[in-house]
Amino acid sequence: MATLKKLVWLSVFVLLVSACAQAPAPVVVTSQVTQLTTVEVTRLATVEITKLVIVTATYSGPTKTSTPTATLAPSATPKPTVDQTKEDKRDGSYMVGTEIAPGIWRSSGGSPSSECALEIKTFSGDLVDITYTLPGATIRIPAGQYIVYIGGGSGNKCIWSFLMP
Repeated sequence: MATLKKLVWLSVFVLLVSACAQAPAPVVVTSQVTQLTTVEVTRLATVEITKLVIVTATYSGPTKTSTPTATLAPSATPKPTVDQTKEDKRDGSYMVGTEIAPGIWRSSGGSPSSECALEIKTFSGDLVDITYTLPGATIRIPAGQYIVYIGGGSGNKCIWSFLMP
């Protein structure tokens, strides 16, 4: 009986070794018993051997590359929108309502002994009003379809500043 056990273990060992071998073809194991032993086989056993492959992998973890992140700058205090029609005006012609605001304007700059000129004309060019003042004077520009000419008499560099509507 001990020989039979050895024979069975030998067959299992050969099957296991052949299953782990490189050859993908099925392996048939035959053994020959030199000692006469009577064995009665009452069942046919089918043994399926699949190849077990163990893969060993090492994992070192993710490599972290630093990515610069955008840092938002503190938002600046929003600047109030500036009405360009109310900004200071110098020599030139301006359309009332789109380039210069109607309202009260004051002259400044230039020479105190030279005049600042302001002419108001209709779109067709008809003169509505003309004013020559010394710097520091105020004038009212009416709302409507007018063109305003601002200039300094005798080369005076006058600046007209908006005061109020």
